[in-house]
Amino acid sequence: MLSRLWLPLRCFGRSLGCRSAAVLYSIQPPTCSSEAESGETSLRKLERVAFRNNGSAASARAWKEWYPSTDMSKGTIVRAFAGAARSSIRGRNTPGVRVDGSVIRDLPTLLAKAEARAKAWHPSDLHAAFDNVVKLPGQSADDAKLLHRVLAVLSAAYLPHIPNLAQPHLCTIPLWACAKADYWDRQLVTALLGRLAWDGGRLLVQASGQEHANLWWAMSKAPKEVVAEADGLLHASAIFVQHMSAQQLSPQNCSNILLACVRLQRRHDPLLHHLAACLVQLLPNTNCQDLANSLYALAVLGCSGGAHAAAVQQLCYEVHQRLRGPSAREFVPQALSNLLWALERLRPDDTQELVQALAAECRRRSFAGFNAQDISNAAWALAKLWYSEACAPSVHQQQDWFKAAAIAASAPGAMSGASAQAWSNLWYAFALVRHRPGPGLLQAVQADVHLEALRNRANSQACANLLWSLAGLGSYDQRLVDVLVKRLGELVGRPQGPSKGGEGPTMQNLTNSLWALAVMGPDVLSRHSGLVEGLLREVVRRWEREGKTSTSMEGLVQLWQVQQELEHISSGRGSGKQLSRILAAADGERTTSLLHAMKHAVEEGRAADDNANPQLLPQAANTLVRLQGQLAGQTASKSSKASNNVTGSSCTTTGPTILAIQQKQQLDGICGCVDIVLEMEGGRRVAVEVNGPLNFLASHRRTKTGPTQLRDRQLERVFGAGNVVSVPYWEWDKLQGPEAREQYMARLLGLTLPGQQQTAGTTAEVDE
Repeated sequence: MLSRLWLPLRCFGRSLGCRSAAVLYSIQPPTCSSEAESGETSLRKLERVAFRNNGSAASARAWKEWYPSTDMSKGTIVRAFAGAARSSIRGRNTPGVRVDGSVIRDLPTLLAKAEARAKAWHPSDLHAAFDNVVKLPGQSADDAKLLHRVLAVLSAAYLPHIPNLAQPHLCTIPLWACAKADYWDRQLVTALLGRLAWDGGRLLVQASGQEHANLWWAMSKAPKEVVAEADGLLHASAIFVQHMSAQQLSPQNCSNILLACVRLQRRHDPLLHHLAACLVQLLPNTNCQDLANSLYALAVLGCSGGAHAAAVQQLCYEVHQRLRGPSAREFVPQALSNLLWALERLRPDDTQELVQALAAECRRRSFAGFNAQDISNAAWALAKLWYSEACAPSVHQQQDWFKAAAIAASAPGAMSGASAQAWSNLWYAFALVRHRPGPGLLQAVQADVHLEALRNRANSQACANLLWSLAGLGSYDQRLVDVLVKRLGELVGRPQGPSKGGEGPTMQNLTNSLWALAVMGPDVLSRHSGLVEGLLREVVRRWEREGKTSTSMEGLVQLWQVQQELEHISSGRGSGKQLSRILAAADGERTTSLLHAMKHAVEEGRAADDNANPQLLPQAANTLVRLQGQLAGQTASKSSKASNNVTGSSCTTTGPTILAIQQKQQLDGICGCVDIVLEMEGGRRVAVEVNGPLNFLASHRRTKTGPTQLRDRQLERVFGAGNVVSVPYWEWDKLQGPEAREQYMARLLGLTLPGQQQTAGTTAEVDE
C-alpha cells in the first residue's frame, strides 16, 4: 500500500518548503512482495517517517487531500503525524535516540542496545542515532569515554552502508556528530569524505545549505590530517555555496561557514563576499548571535574595505538599529564583546555611534554575565577604538566605563579561568586610556592560580605587554613582576612570535620589556640584572643579524632611554658597568651602529616633537618673560609711566634674576625636547616642563604617568635635584589673570615677591 502513496508523497515533497516534506521526498519508494501488506505495518512505517522528520498534522492533511484514494483515512494519517510532532517536541526537551520502537535517553542503555543490535539497524536508524547521541546528557570524562564507545559501535555498523548512501545529509550528520564528540575514526571519516567526493561530488551538488554548513563546521573541528584530506572537498563546497541564492542559505548557515573559515584559516574572498551579501539579504531573519558571529568572523578574516565594505556597513547598521530597541537584550555578553572586537579590526566608516551604543549596553548591564574573556576583549577593543580621537567620547565617560570594567573584573570569580593573554589585554587596555584600576584588580591577578598561569603558559607578548602596562600606570608589584621576568627569561631564544610558530619574544617584545623595567626604576633594573643582560644580548644579536629592519624607531628610542638608566646605575657597580657596555660596545662595527641608530632615532624624535600642550606652553613662556622683566627691574618704570595701567604686576622683586629663557631645548642624553630651560643668575639652570593631561593618569589626574616620571628622573640627573619644575595643567587652569600666573611661577622657582615668603619650587603629586 505504501508504494501507492509514493507518487503523491514525492510530488508533495517537491512543492512543500518544510523540512518534513523535503525529507519525505528523499525517501525511496518501499518495495512490497504483496499488496496485502497490513495497514498496521504501513502505519508504523508512516509514523517512523513522520517522527524522524518532526511531522505536522497540517502536512498530513495536505497529503491526504492531494491523494484522496489512499486506503488510510485522513484521521489515521493526521494522528500519525500529530503523534510524531508531540514526540518530536518531547524529544527536543529531553533528547533521546529512537531505535527498535523505543526512545533511549542515556548512554549506557544505548551502548548495550547498539552492541546487541546496531548491525541489524537500517541506515536511517543509524543516521538518526548519530544525529541524537551527541545530544544526550553527559559532561564528565567518563561520559565522554562512553560516548566514544557508542560512536565506535555505530561507526562499525554504518561503514558497510556508506558506499550506497544516496543523500548528502547521510554523510554530513555523522561527520558533524564526530566533531561534536571529538571522535575521529579515520576509517569512518575517510569513507564519508570519499562518498561525498564520489563521482565528481555528485552528492555535494545536491547538498543543501545546512549540509554544506555541517561539513564546514565539522572540518573546522577536525585534526589537521583530516582537514588536509578534505581540502579538495571544501574547495568544491565553496564553489557550490557561491552559486546558492540567499533563499537557499539560512543566516546560521552563513554564520557557521564563516566561523569555520576562521578556524580553518581559509580566506576565500569570493565565498566570503557571497556569504556576507547573502546575510544582508537575510537580515530580517537573522538572530543577534548569528549577526555578531558573522561580523566577528569577517573581522578575523580581514574583510575590511574593498568589496566587503558595503556588506560590513549594512551589518553594522543592523546591529546599531537593534541596540536601540528591545532586541538589545538578545545580544549575549560574548556577542557584545565580539562586536566591539570586530569593529576595532574592521574600522568601518561612521561607526562612532555604534561603538558608543555597544559600550553603553555593556555599562548598562554592569558587565553581568561577562566572563574573563568577554571583559578583556571588550576593554581591549574599546581602548584601541577610543585611543583614536575620531571615536573618543569625553574623558569622564571613558574613565567611568573602565572604572566599571575594573570593578567587574575585580569581583570574586569574575576572572576565573582567565588566560595569560586575557590578563595582558585587560591591563593593556587600562594603560592605553591611562586608567589605574583599584587595588582589587592587582590583588586578583596575584592569586596563585593566575600567577601559575602566567608562570607556565604566558607567551612573550603577554609578558611584555603586562610589564609595559604596569610601568605606564605606575602599578609596580614585585611578586607579579618577578613572575613575568622569570617567564620572559625562559622564552628568550625560542622561535619568535605566533607568526613564526613560536612563543619567543619579537624585537618589539624585547624593547618594550627593557623599557618597562627602566621606567620602574634603577632598583628594578638591578634586581633583574640577569634577565636584562639576556634581553640586551638578544637585541644586539638580532641587530647584527637583521640590521635596521629588526626594530622600529620607537624601539630604538626605548633602547636609548634604557641605556641612560643603565649608565646611571653603572657607577660603582660592576654588574651595572657590564650592562651599560652591551649596547655601547666599541669592539664591533655593527654593534656600534646600533648605538648610532639609537641616537639618530632620538634626534628624529626631537625634530618631529609636537607640543602636547599648544596653549599652555606659550602662556607659561610669556609669564616667565614678564617675570624676567620684573626681576630685572625693567617693568617697574613702565608701570609708573603708564599710571599702573599695565598687563603685568607692578610690584618689585628680590632674589636672583632670570638671565635667559629658551623653549624646546634639545639636550644630550634626553629624549624629546625640554619645554623651557631657564638660565638663572649664579649659574643655576632650571628645566620647566608644562605637563598637560597626557602626562598624568586620567583616573588619578595628580599622578604622573610612568613615562613622565622617567623623563623627570633623567632631567634631574642633568639639571640637578630641585631644578626640574613641573607646571601641571590642572593647577595652571585655576589661575586667574597674569598676576596670579607670575606669582605662581615665582613660587615654583623659589623666588620672592613682595608680600610672599620664599617657598620650594615643586608641586605635590598625590592621588585624588
